[in-house]
Amino acid sequence: MSPSTSRTIPTAIPAAPPTEEYDEDYQINRTLQFVRLVVAIQAALLPVRYAIGGHLALRLYDPLWDMGLPSETSRATKPSIVCPLATRDVLPSWAAASHKAFLFNPKQPDCLGVRVGERYVAVAIQWVDDCEFDRPGLLYEIDQTHTIYNFVNDNNDAYSIQLDMAPPILSLKSLLQQIAVAYIETKSGSSSTVASKSEQSSLGYQVNACLRLLILQMAPDNQFLRPYEIPAIHDPTFLGLYYTNFGTRVRIAVSTPLVRELDGCRGLGVLGIVFLIDA
Repeated sequence: MSPSTSRTIPTAIPAAPPTEEYDEDYQINRTLQFVRLVVAIQAALLPVRYAIGGHLALRLYDPLWDMGLPSETSRATKPSIVCPLATRDVLPSWAAASHKAFLFNPKQPDCLGVRVGERYVAVAIQWVDDCEFDRPGLLYEIDQTHTIYNFVNDNNDAYSIQLDMAPPILSLKSLLQQIAVAYIETKSGSSSTVASKSEQSSLGYQVNACLRLLILQMAPDNQFLRPYEIPAIHDPTFLGLYYTNFGTRVRIAVSTPLVRELDGCRGLGVLGIVFLIDA
């Protein structure tokens, strides 16, 4: 592996692109496209209260987590942010004042377009109650990641990219709650279609990625996810769906649901269910 090199991505906004159509298939699993989108979101939404969520947030926590996964796009892999409801009324004014750094149509409030080079990338918006946003202990906590990210390219060469600011993202527990809710919602869709199977599979891998990151973050004597912290993973629909897709990684605890070693893996205890995390 060659010595690590460092790159700084400029935050200057380029000239306005010729079209205002949204790109719905932007590939954030490609490193430079992912970084450019994060930089563009930071520059465009500087006055906006928001947090990055979903697949994009997972890549900020662990830039290498999805290496080797299929690259097809679905709703589960598209970039998304979380915003408090009070922001919705002022977002059109901020969009107008952004010099077309981002677009927002009040008639389509669940999405905005962020300018990345010569295109506008569609970024989904999840609106949440103001009282639940960015407050410790609630469902939509905000965390700050780092400004330097390490990557490996196709030739296995290591390099790093430095951002001007640490992007605001959902905390790991809030992110797991968000992804688990989306995972549950795939149950009500048509499981016979290729798109829904791809989406469900992607969300399942995102759930596992959150669990792995959480177990590294939590103290060994306190690896227990309580219902008030992440209610979605205590939902019977979630547990049934997760067991169906990842049955070999789930065990029913026969006694007090404490964290323990099972089959050579460490686990997170949840109401008598132990999620196994590969060692």
